[in-house]
Amino acid sequence: MADGEIAIFPEALADVAADLQGRAGGDALRVLMLLLAGVDLENVVRTSVGEISVELGIKPWRVDRAILLLIGLRAIRRDARGIAISPRIAWKG
Repeated sequence: MADGEIAIFPEALADVAADLQGRAGGDALRVLMLLLAGVDLENVVRTSVGEISVELGIKPWRVDRAILLLIGLRAIRRDARGIAISPRIAWKG
């Protein structure tokens, strides 16, 4: 893939959207879209709850709740490098 391109798997995104329905999923979808926009090589986003909060204009506790929802759905995970997007959702490598 060329620099800046990312493969996104629509079926997996649709599954996440369906799983979030009725679970305060609006914030989670916004957070996921922002993370996808900033994904680095190997699906890692180097950011913080504070940076996401400022970018989206929502309270940090709402960002944290959205991240926990996405982790619970296995759409993302936290690791030492930052937040990693599940390769079933998207891939940039």
